[in-house]
Amino acid sequence: MERNNKLAIDNARIIFKNFTGKDDKFGREGDRSFSIVIEDDALAEQLANDGWNVTSPLSLLNAKLLAYADEIRSAVLVIHGDQAHSCYFSHDAFAKLQGDNKELLLIPGAVHTDLYDRMDIIPFDRIEAFYHQYLK
Repeated sequence: MERNNKLAIDNARIIFKNFTGKDDKFGREGDRSFSIVIEDDALAEQLANDGWNVTSPLSLLNAKLLAYADEIRSAVLVIHGDQAHSCYFSHDAFAKLQGDNKELLLIPGAVHTDLYDRMDIIPFDRIEAFYHQYLK
């Protein structure tokens, strides 16, 4: 399959997270996000081989993501926007961490995607300070 700007997939489901581009808890104004569920394994593999970003959540469905969080001894810095739809998970993960070398840093007013490229709100000074304190 040649990779170009057009792709047609039969029998796939589209899950819209924010296709309107409106500012909401899932993204800022202008952002559009969606997922395509491809149930044909052979097609998904072919797309991946052709260079498309194809991921599968199957391995995560039964994973107990926080089962061993209390065994982490190294320093952990958890950064999350306090308006992100998934902020609860950072709180849950942080609550399971042990030791005094852990920090939960919530960015006021930020949604999840703001911390990808909003240089004006990414707390570089706090990240640098954490690194200097714990990564010697």
